[in-house]
Amino acid sequence: MAVTSADTRSLVTAIPHLLGGMDSRSKAQQAPLATALLTAVMRCGVLDDSQLKGFDFARLPQAAETLLACAKDLFMVNPVQQAQDPGTIPIAAGLNAERQALVTNNGKASWISDKDALQTLKLNMVRIVGSEQAFPTEASDQLHERRFMALLCASADPYFQKVADYGKDSLKRMRPIDSESRLFVDMANTMILGTVATRDDAEAPRSPVAPAIRLRLLGFLSRSITAVSVYPQWIKVISECLFSTNSTAKLRQNAMIFLQWALNKAPEEQVLHAAPTLMKNIHQVLAESSAGGTLSMLNADTIRGASYVAWGTLVRRVPTLIQEDLDHLHSIFGAFETESATVRLSIQEALVAMLPAYKSQRISSNLHMRLALRTLTKSKVASASVETQSADSTILSKSLMYMVEIMSFGSEGAALSLLDKRDAVFSLLDVHNPAVQLFAAQALSVIYEAKLFSDYQDGLAADAGFWNDHLVPVISKLLEDIEVPEHPKQLNRKLGSILALGHISLGLAIAQKALSKTWTELGLVKLESVLERVRLALANAIQVSSKIQTQALVTTALCSAIGEIGKATSMVGAVSALKVMAKQTDNAKVQEAAISSLSGISLGDPGQTLEIAQLFIDISGSVTKKQLDLHFRIGEAFAIMLGRFKCSLTEMSWIFPIDPTLIYGENGIEADAVGVDMLLEAITTRMAVSTNTQERQAAAIWIMSLARFCPNIQHLMPWLSKLHACLSRLLSDRNELTQEVSSQTLGLLYEMGDAGLREDMMYSLIAMFGTRGDGKPPQRQNQQQRDANNSTSAQQLLHNQIASNEPLLEQESLGQTPDGHTVNTTYKSILSLASDMQNPALVYQFMQLATHTAMWNSRCGAAYGFARIIERAREAIQPYMKTIVPKLYRYTFDPSPQTQNAMKSIWQALLGPRTAGSNIQTSQSDSLSSPQSGVGIVEQYWDSIMEECLTSMGQREWKVRESGCNALSGAIGGVDSELAVPYLERIWQMSFRTLDDIKGSVREAGLKMCQSLANATVAWCTPHDEAKPSQEKQAEAVLKVVVPYLVDVGAVSDAEDVRNFSIGLLLKLCKSSGRYLSPFTPIIVERLLESLSNMESQAANYMSFHTGAQGISHEDLESARLSAVKSSPIMRGIELALEQLTPSSMAVLVPKLQDIIRHGLGLPTRAGCARTVVILCVKKTDLVKPFASALVKAISGSLTENSALQRQAWAAAIGYMAPMLAPGMFRNLLKHLEKVYFEKREDEVRGVSGQVLEQLAQRCPERLCENTNGPGTASFVAFGCWDSNDTIGKAFSSAWQEYKLGVGSELVSDEESLAELLRLPLMQLASDNWTNRIQSAKAIVELAQMVERASRTTELGNQMSTKSARLLEALAQTTIPELIRASQGRLWPGKENTIGALVKVCSSCARIINKQTAWMEDDSQDSLQHFLKTVPQTVCTILLKEVAIGETSYRREVAARFISFVEAVPIDIYDKASSVLIDIARTGMAADEKSANAMDVDVDDDAERSMRRPQQLLLVAVVIKALQTVLPKDRLISIDEAAALSHVLCGVAETGVWNTRVASLACIAALYKHCSAAVSSNSLAGIAAIQDLLDGMNTDATLGAIRTCATEGKYVTVRTAALDAAEAILGCIKAVYSSDAEESSHVKAWQRDACTIVETLAEDSVPSISDRARDVVREWTRV
Repeated sequence: MAVTSADTRSLVTAIPHLLGGMDSRSKAQQAPLATALLTAVMRCGVLDDSQLKGFDFARLPQAAETLLACAKDLFMVNPVQQAQDPGTIPIAAGLNAERQALVTNNGKASWISDKDALQTLKLNMVRIVGSEQAFPTEASDQLHERRFMALLCASADPYFQKVADYGKDSLKRMRPIDSESRLFVDMANTMILGTVATRDDAEAPRSPVAPAIRLRLLGFLSRSITAVSVYPQWIKVISECLFSTNSTAKLRQNAMIFLQWALNKAPEEQVLHAAPTLMKNIHQVLAESSAGGTLSMLNADTIRGASYVAWGTLVRRVPTLIQEDLDHLHSIFGAFETESATVRLSIQEALVAMLPAYKSQRISSNLHMRLALRTLTKSKVASASVETQSADSTILSKSLMYMVEIMSFGSEGAALSLLDKRDAVFSLLDVHNPAVQLFAAQALSVIYEAKLFSDYQDGLAADAGFWNDHLVPVISKLLEDIEVPEHPKQLNRKLGSILALGHISLGLAIAQKALSKTWTELGLVKLESVLERVRLALANAIQVSSKIQTQALVTTALCSAIGEIGKATSMVGAVSALKVMAKQTDNAKVQEAAISSLSGISLGDPGQTLEIAQLFIDISGSVTKKQLDLHFRIGEAFAIMLGRFKCSLTEMSWIFPIDPTLIYGENGIEADAVGVDMLLEAITTRMAVSTNTQERQAAAIWIMSLARFCPNIQHLMPWLSKLHACLSRLLSDRNELTQEVSSQTLGLLYEMGDAGLREDMMYSLIAMFGTRGDGKPPQRQNQQQRDANNSTSAQQLLHNQIASNEPLLEQESLGQTPDGHTVNTTYKSILSLASDMQNPALVYQFMQLATHTAMWNSRCGAAYGFARIIERAREAIQPYMKTIVPKLYRYTFDPSPQTQNAMKSIWQALLGPRTAGSNIQTSQSDSLSSPQSGVGIVEQYWDSIMEECLTSMGQREWKVRESGCNALSGAIGGVDSELAVPYLERIWQMSFRTLDDIKGSVREAGLKMCQSLANATVAWCTPHDEAKPSQEKQAEAVLKVVVPYLVDVGAVSDAEDVRNFSIGLLLKLCKSSGRYLSPFTPIIVERLLESLSNMESQAANYMSFHTGAQGISHEDLESARLSAVKSSPIMRGIELALEQLTPSSMAVLVPKLQDIIRHGLGLPTRAGCARTVVILCVKKTDLVKPFASALVKAISGSLTENSALQRQAWAAAIGYMAPMLAPGMFRNLLKHLEKVYFEKREDEVRGVSGQVLEQLAQRCPERLCENTNGPGTASFVAFGCWDSNDTIGKAFSSAWQEYKLGVGSELVSDEESLAELLRLPLMQLASDNWTNRIQSAKAIVELAQMVERASRTTELGNQMSTKSARLLEALAQTTIPELIRASQGRLWPGKENTIGALVKVCSSCARIINKQTAWMEDDSQDSLQHFLKTVPQTVCTILLKEVAIGETSYRREVAARFISFVEAVPIDIYDKASSVLIDIARTGMAADEKSANAMDVDVDDDAERSMRRPQQLLLVAVVIKALQTVLPKDRLISIDEAAALSHVLCGVAETGVWNTRVASLACIAALYKHCSAAVSSNSLAGIAAIQDLLDGMNTDATLGAIRTCATEGKYVTVRTAALDAAEAILGCIKAVYSSDAEESSHVKAWQRDACTIVETLAEDSVPSISDRARDVVREWTRV
């Protein structure tokens, strides 16, 4: 096709033509056109603004829609494998087969299988769609919405991040989308739900879009009223997002948000119709989220919480769902016990929403009882105690509140149903939670009130036993509780008792008054008496508290209780004390409680009202600035006192199911007219005009309280006009609180008045703005005038006043406003602007521009000669334009909305109307470059505007600073960098200054300014594919200013906000600036590394010193901190910056890294530095190689720091750089590692040597294997493998394995290499450090095994080679003398390892010790022969000496080593060893017998003895095995030796435990086999000696011991050994006495006893024993 070879210009021209021809073609013809269009877009590259502007899709709406439809489909296409068959390509989400085939050319397009090509195509397309030049602002709203949808799809691209980022940026630059547009809502619903095929629709159905796109669409639908009015689509959207198979946790959360929005905003009939479906969906969400699945705990809690809130909202909208049905409430309350604390808060919110549904109709007493009991049970009221946790207490208080609420609007039955639960409620009075105590007291009040009223309401005398026998003692007990001293442990009980006494007394008094009977008539005199005691006790207590300082909590509770009692009973005795507290106390809480108590007393005793009101008025003047809340508390008290039951506060606090009229009468519930008049007279005549700021504040607040809480009091109506005038006057008060309250209260008063009064108020407001032409204020119309001309209004009067060219504001009305943002402030700004021009006469022109332009915007300006006024104003202002524009521009960003609007009106008037046909005439010098846009003005007066803004940002007035900051933020966006560069440093300086401003709003403006400046900086410094040289120069100029300032000033600022913002911008620049950033990379990397510690949360530092208290280990905390470093955006920024390194910048960076390595502070900084080095090694190997030695040298000095994980990080960094090191540096590194290992005794520190060696083994094993000699090489590694710390040893083992794999047998190829390997172990073997001795011994064992294996690999048949012999000779000569020397001397912990090493070396050299080689015949070996001949005897002497001393475990180890030595080096030492070993066995058995006897006497007497016995028995077993091993092979032992040995063995076999028995039986078998073996090598005389030996061995006793063991039924091994011994004895008898014709009787007895033993074992239950025994029996039967 032509598009494949056309140039860029031709392609750009062809795109509109291709779009124009697509819609008029058939589907078959559209495919090649779409392919050509997408090919042209892909090949045209990045288009400049002029090319994009040439499209001008605003004039081609049809072509634009075609392009946007194609682009949206393209953005949803996913890449596929290159070899994939086009017919098997899956349909992308949001498309159908036809649309996917259209944009992929039926799967044949090159870009579908080429990811790079597809990314290029999408990027080019999103640049076109996101261009404001191609789609200008005058394009239709329909086109704007379709373009928005296309860019939304691009922003959610899951495969190409660049496409997604560009889509997001384009969306930000677009004008806001109208979420109320029906077209937008329909498109969003269609994309979320997909389409369904219909007969009329020629297009195949589409699938729903991907979850990421649905998520973004839901965000807009959740703010759209239109979206929830399109039924039933919004229900389908919710279901699709909640339950579709590919839905995500985030999508479900947003679906729940949309559901809540719909429940609140959808039409009533729609919600009513959809209620069953929605309830089903909510229950399904709760069921699925409770099942777990892939949802995390946090996501599940969020979704479940939103579900409960939606449940409550749905019930509120559709109460019929649950009325007369408590299953919903039961389910909700049941969830309290199973849900987490986070979800419980949502459940409480749902309950609050659901409660009105039960209030709306009268609920039966049965339902009341069930609900109250359910509430009580599920809230754990019965089990609550003082130790209730805070979270449970919160839930408990809410549940009690619901219970009291239910009892208050229900019948008495609801309260009576809880009478049996009153003890549980009483227990809550001790809970350390004021809310729980209060609600518990209220619940008791309602319960007893309902009980008393129920008992006596029929006029019949009830049983007084309950009241006199139960309640009277209870109240008496509560009285005792309040009299206890104020001890901290008793405080909760005392507070609860005080509250309970007050509320119970109130409840009983309410019931008594409702019954209209005295206590005597009710027969409750005792109850009356105790209630009188309560009143007196509380009155006395409050009087004491007023004179003597008591605990504030107790005093507050007393005030509350007295206030409650005073609502129905006179409490005159406490009034004086409360007045004193209200006026004189220093505690704000107590003062507020006293005021509230006095307001309650006035309800029960109206005669006190005026006196109390006067007290409150007197208090108002002495309120300090820190007591402003007291004004509001007094205002509420006034509302309660004067409004009585016409006050909403009083109605809300009435918790009894009794009409208050029965208590107070018809007149008693009405407002106090006299009190109202008295208060309002004082406010209007004295307080509102007082010079005392506090009195003026009180006046405004008290009026607001009356208007807010008592809007229906008729006595207020005559006062509304005066109050309006009073508040209007307070609008200009200097105090901002007074202004704000006055402003809000005016609205309340306006709503309270009727139509006539409202119009009068409007006239009053108009009068504040000025006068008529005759200087008099506008006159109010009388009633006849209003009736005659209903069309006349205050607004029209204002318009007429403006038309008469009268000033809107008199000079004396200029002043501060309610909130700092009224017309007065506007005209102050106008005066300031005119004064800045040094021409005060301009004020009238400015006022004309501001006021008349504002009236034009209100659609009434055309009648007042607007054009002529503007014309005259312009002509007057033109000479001052250069001075006006900068200041006027700043004023358009004034914090005051009124000032801002007025100045914007002036600004627009100066720019001219926003139409092409402007009639504004300007001169050449002062012409406005663009009448349609303010951008041209800003650029024309750029220098003046910058100076004005920067100067304003440093002024003293916060409004000036804020306006300057906002103005600079508006000016910097979109301006060319060439204009900004000269001011950049000053701009950043002032911006950072505002970030640390004392005024909060200025700081917010400063943050916005910095964000705008940051966005502009990123845009200026982002390289483009086809960047012009001028752009690169401008970017470099910007970076030369910005980067040094951010690094040297911002990142090290004392202000945290400045530091954070500077680091954030550096990260953005690292991400976007690319090659422009190369010269600044070193300093950026250095500052970012330092910021890793500076920006770490202080909580991490705190936890590092309190890990134990936090329940985590120090290692876990460090691991978490390092993980945060690795995943932090700062580390990502460092990686991006390192991508731009060059050789020159690398040379600058290395010294900075060395400095951080040596002196950097903070774990995150040092960890980040180590990771930086690793990244450099991986990605910039060529750059690192020349500096590797310098970096390793720096790191080697930091290897011993305290942090284990940081040491590991340094080790990893060295491992990555090791391949780049020079040979000499590598050897120095190994030498340093050995030095660190031996100089640092702490395991955590010296282990770093092993970590580095482990890294070397992984990263460069060949370099490690090249160094086998010298410090830190193979000898050191072999030594370190046996470190006492397993972790360290494991690290060394990795390096040792590499040595063995890389060097192999060459490690021990000759005497020299062996000597090198043994160098360090032999050196440390003589060390004073026991640990090093042990480690050396283990290393020598390992090396001896290596030598032994190496010698056997070089054997020639059975003859050892000379090389092997020499190697073994070297091993023996170098190690055995040192080991013998180390094995002698005193005992020390771990000496058994040295003994073991000696035995192992002797075993390895056994062949040369045993003289099995031919090379020994050389005369030169005489000295070696002599040495080797002495080795066995010397070693045996050492072993026999050591086996007799030390702890039992040590002796057992030595005995085991002795066995190994004798087995490896046969030597006849029985005569020397037997006495020692037999003595040990005899001593051990004697000690065991003594220990066993001692344990029989007292089992718990000596725990150490009970632990020592198993060790002794193991020693005996090993010693007996040693005796068995040393039995001579070439001679017969003597009779005495045999007798001694037999005696010991018999004793052990009879009395020992199973292991000693097995050993003794095995030795007995070996002893008799020893005799049998001697028969074949002796004459008849020798046989006689053997027979004598058998007689001397006491064979009878031996057989008895064997018989004992054979009948042992527990251990199979014992019986097996017994069979072996018996068989050995029979074999010996057979061998020794086979030549005798006649055997002696004792021999036959031996034979018979042995056979009996064997026959006994032949009946054993174990087949292996019984079968062998039968074979022996059969053999002897034949014999």
